[in-house]
Amino acid sequence: MPARFHRYRVYAKRGWLGFSGRKSADFPKPRTGTRKGLNTLVRQANEDVLAGVQWVSTLDDRTMPICQNRDGMTYELNGGPRPPAHPNCRSTAIPITRSWEELGQDGDEIPEGTRASMDGQVPRSVSFYEWLKKQPESVQREALGPRRFAL
Repeated sequence: MPARFHRYRVYAKRGWLGFSGRKSADFPKPRTGTRKGLNTLVRQANEDVLAGVQWVSTLDDRTMPICQNRDGMTYELNGGPRPPAHPNCRSTAIPITRSWEELGQDGDEIPEGTRASMDGQVPRSVSFYEWLKKQPESVQREALGPRRFAL
C-alpha cells in the first residue's frame, strides 16, 4: 500500500482529519484504481472481439440499491457507468464477447456459465431481483430495507 494511503488512514483513525472509525474505511483503496486501469487496458486491447460490458453485482443481502438496480445491465464498451458505484463497492463490469457468427467463425456457442451467490452457484443470467425472489423473507427484508420491502 502506498505510504500516502497508509498515512491518511492513520490520521483518520486518530481523528486528525475530523472523522474517524468507519468513515476512514471509505477512503479510496489503491486496488480499486489499479483494477479499473487494468480493466480499461484489457478492454481497449480486445475491442475487436468485445460487444460490450455487463454490470455484475454481488448476490447477497448487503448489496447497495444502486448495484441491485444495475445488476445484469449491459453497456457499450466506451459508455455507461462503471463500478465502483459507491465506497466499498463489490460490483464489477465483465466483458461480453461477440458470438462466433459475429466474428465470422464457425463453431458452437459457449454454454452459459454460473455466478456465485450467498447460497451457492446460480446461472449467470440470473439478475439480482430474480435471485432475491427465491430467498426467504428475512433475506429479502435485509437486502431491501423495511420501506422497499413493504412495497
